[in-house]
Amino acid sequence: MLGKTILLIVGGGIAAYKSCELVRLIRRGGASVRCVLTKGGEQFVTPMTLAALSSQEVFTNLWSLKDEAEMGHIQLSRDADLVVVCPASADLLARMATGMADDLATTLLNAHYDSYEAYVFALSREIAKEYELIARDFILQIDAPDLALERTVLFQDKSVPEFIKIAEMHVAVNMTSGIRLADTYRKVYGTLDGRGLPVVRDDTAPTPAGQTADADLFIDQDIAIGTPIWHDWAKTIVFQWNADGSEYIELNFGGNGKTDAWGAPGNTKTSAHHMIGIAEGMARGMPPAFLIAHASAHGAPNAGNEFSVVNWLRTAGIMTGIDPVERGYLVKDAAGRLRIAPVRNLGSVNILASLPNQSNLLYEYVLQNLSDADYTYTGPAVVQSELLLRVLAPKFGYDPADATRYNTAYRNPVLTHLSAERVHILYATGGIGRVEAEVGKLKAAGLVK
Repeated sequence: MLGKTILLIVGGGIAAYKSCELVRLIRRGGASVRCVLTKGGEQFVTPMTLAALSSQEVFTNLWSLKDEAEMGHIQLSRDADLVVVCPASADLLARMATGMADDLATTLLNAHYDSYEAYVFALSREIAKEYELIARDFILQIDAPDLALERTVLFQDKSVPEFIKIAEMHVAVNMTSGIRLADTYRKVYGTLDGRGLPVVRDDTAPTPAGQTADADLFIDQDIAIGTPIWHDWAKTIVFQWNADGSEYIELNFGGNGKTDAWGAPGNTKTSAHHMIGIAEGMARGMPPAFLIAHASAHGAPNAGNEFSVVNWLRTAGIMTGIDPVERGYLVKDAAGRLRIAPVRNLGSVNILASLPNQSNLLYEYVLQNLSDADYTYTGPAVVQSELLLRVLAPKFGYDPADATRYNTAYRNPVLTHLSAERVHILYATGGIGRVEAEVGKLKAAGLVK
């Protein structure tokens, strides 16, 4: 990508926050980035943020281009070696499909669409098939795994051999887990037989007569999908590299670390990305069910752990200058302690009055916590995989004592392209020889020098 120019169109969708990381990674790869931000995209990321990351002017309006009399939108498109739409919202896909050109983004795409291949990562195969039928020449190939939750369209100039793949493993695992857990609960607890009574649904067999295939339980799919994404967006801020390729240590806060359980012994200090994400969500007025679920990623408000989520919401309130009680995130109980607020119909019975050690709990809070729990494997997998890579380093011409070269040219690329989890699983099943063969593939592909 060295020396290439990328035109990034940021659509409206919760995945728009990933555009910031995308800009950073493109520039790290040696390319320059010019950004176009739709009105929907501006609800999730600001022009100033993209301008600071790209060191380029950010375009938001078709009529604001300085030289539009010279067809500036066409020049923007033609100057780019690669045009990326990330994320491509349903609205943007629909306007592309019908050939609309009523804003800068769609005008750019129409100005030069016949020179690009398009790849669409759709919400489901059904949606992908629908767009394939109506989207003219924009869509030539569709890759639509059912767990791809944001549509991302890559317009690739045929003269450019490489195109961008961004895979944040932790977010991918969390989203997949959240969706599957929600679906499992619907199948097990929410499927009704002909009498209207619950029965476990068997997806391998046809739906029996009189039995509904649709759950009658409401589990918010927006929370199942959105909270894992929103929870980790701030990692693009706090996860940074030191000059030698080692990681910058993330700050922990969100409590005093000693008496955080309503004044009793307890420690609710947690990662900065978690706290920044909650604060940003509170500043944007996200609804209580969503934000409390987000805050539950690092500790569900049950089993005596409610004070953790309470403190994280309190900290977010301090960071933003917002009263979390006034906004409906927290309430005070009879003892004057701040507690998780009852949402939906949880307040129809005063649970806290009768069961003060319980909390106002939604299933979605536990779902978010469970979906984030892969760290229990990721942590040791990283530590052990790093040891395996050090053992193999001499075979690939690297010395761990030469920290900068070892990290930037060997360790970091291996963990980026393979992931620590994959390395560790390969080791468990095939030993160190299997890991060596896998790293050899990266070397053969030029990803490890």
